[in-house]
Amino acid sequence: MKFIKAGGPQDIIVVIVFIFIIGVMSLVIDKAIRETIPDIEGKINDTRADADVSTGFSRVMGVTGMLDKIGFAIFAGLVLLLIVSAFLVDTHPIFYPFFILILIISVIISVPLSNAWEEITADSAFTEAKADFPITDHILGKLPVYTVVIGFLGILVLYAKSRYGGGQGAI
Repeated sequence: MKFIKAGGPQDIIVVIVFIFIIGVMSLVIDKAIRETIPDIEGKINDTRADADVSTGFSRVMGVTGMLDKIGFAIFAGLVLLLIVSAFLVDTHPIFYPFFILILIISVIISVPLSNAWEEITADSAFTEAKADFPITDHILGKLPVYTVVIGFLGILVLYAKSRYGGGQGAI
């Protein structure tokens, strides 16, 4: 049984779906923490324990404030990984039309994901949490544009590699 090589153009689909999942999970985690921590703090009556718990909760709130930056770091890392792996995969120029087809399919997949993000964040339950995620909101709101740019970068790397002697076995 032959498996698909890692670093192929189909990986862009995995990246956009993964970024969408990370964005939605971050939004839900932020909303859940913001709703549960004040309720828990209100139920603690011991003053000594209250100070320790408040310190711990403030640290947790600080981490949720970093989820947007963590999501961007994961996005940037996946894009770099995709481009580097595109360089390392041996391809033949005959497959470039298939790569463009995969890019078109990726854009078609990214449009409903972007629309789903817009609908999720338009819900009044997530309005406050959305304000904490400006980078994620921008990336997922414009996911089809990012998909096209990342896809063309990957195709450009594949083309440049084969054009200038990097393809067909030369790594």
